[in-house]
Amino acid sequence: PNTSYGSPRFLRGKRNVMCEDWEQFSRVHRRTVYAAALAATAEPSAAEDLTQETLLRASRHFAQIARATPPAQRGWLLRTLRNLHIDR
Repeated sequence: PNTSYGSPRFLRGKRNVMCEDWEQFSRVHRRTVYAAALAATAEPSAAEDLTQETLLRASRHFAQIARATPPAQRGWLLRTLRNLHIDR
């Protein structure tokens, strides 16, 4: 199997998945975003709201994000989550 970051194929380990489409991307990253949101808010409902808003913003920029490496994708998501949390 091709394991280069330039390939849209799955890489080893769930944290290093190149995503081919939005549905796959959101499935791969939702748990990470929610965990970070819950750590930031300590409230499940607020964490879910932040998760949804973060993924909504990611969907708007998905064409750009999809070309990034998995660590860069997570970084984008977590930075966006942090900014949304600060703006609340």
